[in-house]
Amino acid sequence: MRKFGIVVLAFLVTGCTLVLFPDWPSTNPPVIIEITRASATDDPSWMPAITSTPAITLTPSFTPSPYVTLTPVPSDTWEPPRVSATLIIPTLQPRLAARLSFIQMIDANVGWGLRLESRGKLRPGPRVTSLTPWHAEGYILRTTDGGITWQNVTPPNGAYSPGGFFALDANTAWASGNVPCCSDLKTTHTWRTTDGGKTWQPSQPLLIDPIPRFYLPLGMQFIDQNTGWLLAALYAENSGFMTYTLLQTTDAGETWIAINQRLNGCWPAGPVFLDLTTGWYGENCFIGGIVYQGTIETYFSTGGWQLRKTVDGGRTFDETTIVPMPPELLQSDLASKKIRCHETRLLRVTSEVAGVEWGCNVFSRLERYRYFSFTTDAGRTWNTWRASGNEYFLNATHGWRSFPSGEFQQTTDGGLHWVTLKSVVAWETAQFDFVSEQEGWASVSTGKAIVLLHTTDGGMTWKELSSVIASP
Repeated sequence: MRKFGIVVLAFLVTGCTLVLFPDWPSTNPPVIIEITRASATDDPSWMPAITSTPAITLTPSFTPSPYVTLTPVPSDTWEPPRVSATLIIPTLQPRLAARLSFIQMIDANVGWGLRLESRGKLRPGPRVTSLTPWHAEGYILRTTDGGITWQNVTPPNGAYSPGGFFALDANTAWASGNVPCCSDLKTTHTWRTTDGGKTWQPSQPLLIDPIPRFYLPLGMQFIDQNTGWLLAALYAENSGFMTYTLLQTTDAGETWIAINQRLNGCWPAGPVFLDLTTGWYGENCFIGGIVYQGTIETYFSTGGWQLRKTVDGGRTFDETTIVPMPPELLQSDLASKKIRCHETRLLRVTSEVAGVEWGCNVFSRLERYRYFSFTTDAGRTWNTWRASGNEYFLNATHGWRSFPSGEFQQTTDGGLHWVTLKSVVAWETAQFDFVSEQEGWASVSTGKAIVLLHTTDGGMTWKELSSVIASP
């Protein structure tokens, strides 16, 4: 059987005819290849590498590439055999920008992130709408090159938000997806990965009674490989209002048991656990639209801000930690004013180091006081300052923050003093994450854009990373 050796040249043109080996004798005639353009694929993940091959040998059993179709063209008169080749040239669409709204780096190379796709109201019931400020739908990403490229490692189903995700290390993470109203939650579970998101294992169904029809994870935290907590907002049809339940696992997320279903009230902040037994819990009634007005004496009757505390792993939050009252709130003209105070964020750094963001609104003055209190001894003493809203601490001494006014600052003494590193930055919002005192990342928003920045000099200079989601 005769074989034809062909070297295929991929010219990106339409109607191009190539005559290969024209000096062949008539007993072994040349072969003519006609190359025509075909419709491009709509699959943006198809991104072939262009490589050269030495030759292709055609035989009757030849199976062409899925992107090149070869068919013989008959002729009534003798002429060189023809092969019509349709070269499919896909439209190479740019890879999807990462647009990370949340980032957690484990080391200089490996990290986790979330990309949020949409935000919209969840409406499980008329009395609950105002208690659900937004519903984030997105997917989980992982990087191994310091944030330049990201892989989509989302579990098999579900939409995910920061409140339903926690990464313990480079390979171990848990995720709990949002379940909008009104679904059957009898089989709702969490996911766990131990191989960096390559595979995910589902947990047993969450043990919640009564079974809700709406589920939104608000916070997840693990102390070690086995013990973790999950706070969820629930809506049971027979109750008519939102409830908050704290679940715990002691077997690495295989089973979850509701240990505290008495957290009803305002929108939760936290909880955050320092160790297996000790933690804090906060509430923000402004998000829910519930505005309880009191006086300075009402909120600070013990001489400071009372932060709800647990010493039994979250089963009760009956104890309190007293955060000293800022002198600013001791002004005599504020004593009789109606105010509302609340927590907005709790931050754990180590088993001894933590922070709480809290504040008060003075209604008659339309003034808002926001503070960040920081402890390095598990809550025995606190250092408090006016909050920026995005304080981040690597350890007991080194921290960073930015203000919408344009200042980016650093502290090296636990927040006692802040040094301005940049006086003008166009960051409307910022979330920081550092792996050392010199290297860190920031997911910042400027207008409608969300960009990822990287620093290797402690924040003195920042470089924008053109982060993209890698093709599968």
